[in-house]
Amino acid sequence: MLRRFVVLIGLGLMVYGIWLIRIERPKNLACNASDGITHSTNVVTRVNCLDVGWVYFGSFVLVIAGFLVAAIGFVALHKVLRDRSDSARRPSLRDEWEERQRRKGLLRNLPDDPSRDE
Repeated sequence: MLRRFVVLIGLGLMVYGIWLIRIERPKNLACNASDGITHSTNVVTRVNCLDVGWVYFGSFVLVIAGFLVAAIGFVALHKVLRDRSDSARRPSLRDEWEERQRRKGLLRNLPDDPSRDE
């Protein structure tokens, strides 16, 4: 359950970052086209252009962080599901013990135990 929650958090971060990029891109392009940037030194001179630039940069960071968190969640989820499917194929310790006892002739065939139904 927690692994799926981690995947959802990662996907949510990615969606929020993409949404911020989509919202801030026109503002960033307008700010770059205006006199907000001194072209010889690439220094931002207006404060509102600086605010747009930081949000635009932060949204890329959110997308990357969301991808990493979702990837970690997917790997953990895959590992758990793989281990769970492997254990379903293996017999239980009780079944192995009963089989050894039957081979030795120490255990007779008992009626099926309804509590052992899987």
